[in-house]
Amino acid sequence: MNYENCQSAWVPGFGKRYAIYYQDEPLEVEVWSFVRKGRRRRNQIAPKPIKQLIPFLRHGYPSLGLSNGSNSKKWCSIHRLLYIAFIAPIPTGMLVRHHDDNRLNFRLSNLKAGTYQDNANDAIRNYKLKGKKLGCPALWNRGQVRLMVTLRRCGWSYARIGRLLGSNNKRIHAVFSGKLTTYARWIKQMTP
Repeated sequence: MNYENCQSAWVPGFGKRYAIYYQDEPLEVEVWSFVRKGRRRRNQIAPKPIKQLIPFLRHGYPSLGLSNGSNSKKWCSIHRLLYIAFIAPIPTGMLVRHHDDNRLNFRLSNLKAGTYQDNANDAIRNYKLKGKKLGCPALWNRGQVRLMVTLRRCGWSYARIGRLLGSNNKRIHAVFSGKLTTYARWIKQMTP
């Protein structure tokens, strides 16, 4: 990491025990410990970084075990640390969500605070969950489905229709194969 071109901050809530470094292009995040180990100097704060902490996946999110001077560790996910350190404190009752639902994308522009419902809506928008599970409204209206039917009759591929409507070919194919029952009924009503 090029430390001259990166942002740095102390990890909030841990005093000056851990520093976090963030660089957007190329995306890099490093967390360094300033805590000395050993019998004599246990839990003393060093004037310079001692060791780089290596995150590991915990529930699918890269996380670190950080200590506040006691023997217990607090598990912190990297995206929450970045949001708190560089954007703002997380409001009560909110969570930090990945706008693109990629748990490994830590760009500050991708991290947003929101409710659980906002996070679920992101998952539906990014095709991470099926809309039926959450009872979401239809993705397309009757006019758009009529357009799909017309374009399909004109020989358009599922992928081409998907690009036009901002979707993917699997979702369009599901409409025509009858897997999405609401749209299947509409298509049946539209065909002579």
